[in-house]
Amino acid sequence: MAQGNSPVNGPHQGAWVDTPTGEDWFLHFQDVGAYGRLVHLQPMKWADDWPVIGIDKDGDGCGEPVLTYKKPNVGKTYPVCTPQESDEFDDYTLSPQWQWHANINEKWAYYAGDQSLIRLYSYPVVEETKNLWDVANLLLQKTPSDNFTATMKLTFKPTKKNRVGGEGDEPGW
Repeated sequence: MAQGNSPVNGPHQGAWVDTPTGEDWFLHFQDVGAYGRLVHLQPMKWADDWPVIGIDKDGDGCGEPVLTYKKPNVGKTYPVCTPQESDEFDDYTLSPQWQWHANINEKWAYYAGDQSLIRLYSYPVVEETKNLWDVANLLLQKTPSDNFTATMKLTFKPTKKNRVGGEGDEPGW
């Protein structure tokens, strides 16, 4: 498979899938930079004992990826389902669309599923931090597409802290 006129680059790592009804398909990912890796399902056929992935429009034995195509025939009909898009935080773990920028530290958040909230704590970053790429305690949501709208409700309740200061210093937060 070659990119051809398609916006889908690749294939990158992938796998041949054969359905119970005898169809052949190819799963592969597309690297889309900041959006991560998109998984594509491409039709596949065999020509002279060689897999042709995508659609071979010009008959040269090399297919191009497709953006839309018929669903595989797997012998049954299943309802359409999509990844979870909303979250009421009514559990004690994060839903699959959320991710931490680094391995989780229990000091970053408290999950209060009985109150339908997650409490995020301020956590100091190292002095050498130059940008957000170096900050571990970022709670991120995986983007559902390259164009989407997000709505959220936030309650901000800073905690008063007394600063220890020298003579003449104003009390601070």
